[in-house]
Amino acid sequence: LANVEQVEGRKRILLGQGLWLDAKDVEEILKVKAAFVAAVKMLVQTAAVNIQNINLFVAGALGAHIKKQYLETLGFYPSFLSDRVHLVGNTALNGAVGMLGCARMEDFVDLMRRVVVLNLPAEANFQSVFLDAMRFGAF
Repeated sequence: LANVEQVEGRKRILLGQGLWLDAKDVEEILKVKAAFVAAVKMLVQTAAVNIQNINLFVAGALGAHIKKQYLETLGFYPSFLSDRVHLVGNTALNGAVGMLGCARMEDFVDLMRRVVVLNLPAEANFQSVFLDAMRFGAF
């Protein structure tokens, strides 16, 4: 490819206007995408719900600093979910602020009791789902 070069043993891609994307950066983006896809697929499977019926809330840095259409293009979620994907930013901070202003601490305690923790890397099929998602494009 004309826009790929190797510098000090590392490949990089010219994006335009002197902006380069290092192959290592591409690999890191793929890892994030694969972990995200694996989490969505395994949570849907564990909860025994149809993926077409979910709302997907993207939090943290990913939910604060990227456009929804880029996530879809890269394959973070299937296109049929586009209208049900919500970028919500730093929900940990918002939740903490909300809890401080909440008159009913019992509501938070009740919610905490109902939370189910799923250790994704310990799940039997995590590795295969993760590796299958290590590509850009379709969910």
